[in-house]
Amino acid sequence: MKIEEIQNFKEVEEKIRCFREKQCAFCGGKLNYVSSYGFWGCENYKTIKGKHMSFSGKEPVIKPRVQVPRDVLAYVLKACGLIKQIKYKPLWEFIKGTGRKDLRLEYGFTPTETLYNGYEKAKINSLKQEAEALVYLRGIWDIVIPQQCIEYKLSGSARSICFPDFICSNKAEVRIIDAKLFALDDDQLTLYINLIRHIMQSKGDRRPVTGAYIVYKDDFGPLTPASNYPLIRI
Repeated sequence: MKIEEIQNFKEVEEKIRCFREKQCAFCGGKLNYVSSYGFWGCENYKTIKGKHMSFSGKEPVIKPRVQVPRDVLAYVLKACGLIKQIKYKPLWEFIKGTGRKDLRLEYGFTPTETLYNGYEKAKINSLKQEAEALVYLRGIWDIVIPQQCIEYKLSGSARSICFPDFICSNKAEVRIIDAKLFALDDDQLTLYINLIRHIMQSKGDRRPVTGAYIVYKDDFGPLTPASNYPLIRI
């Protein structure tokens, strides 16, 4: 467990203790229920400056802050080595059949079942994006090769295949560009770069090979997600 996760659970334990004892952790004041607004508040919040505790609802649900990714099913498939072998719906039906809880629903996020119903729509959007990205990239690069199949075998692993979205090149360099609708995957993009570099070097081609993501402007909003590679917004 990460240090921040341990701290998160400690904070939750402290909140649970304070609510049980009806005591503010900051000033020691008594917590009173304000029925007209539906929350528990510290008796000193008006008279003593600084932070004070409050809890929403008469019986508040106090849970740790847990991040459950939108593409949690994709993470499960990747971890099990089942990408492109099992679809999201049967995977989710299997998970539910084992009696496990939906962690997204448990921690206040959009239910997984609602999300996977949107995956088919996302697939259509992904194909549309890739078509637009292809037009955009061909206006910049001399050569753009979409969805090139690469068969490879890593040391100690079984033979595998992959399909980089776009291999772009000119006389000076080669860039592998991965089209994404939401979650970025630096490990995957790094693998693509290393494979292309290995193939090129085996043929005496020493041009530098780099990587980038291409996304719609609205996919990630105004924020730039954490990544070692640049983001191209179209």
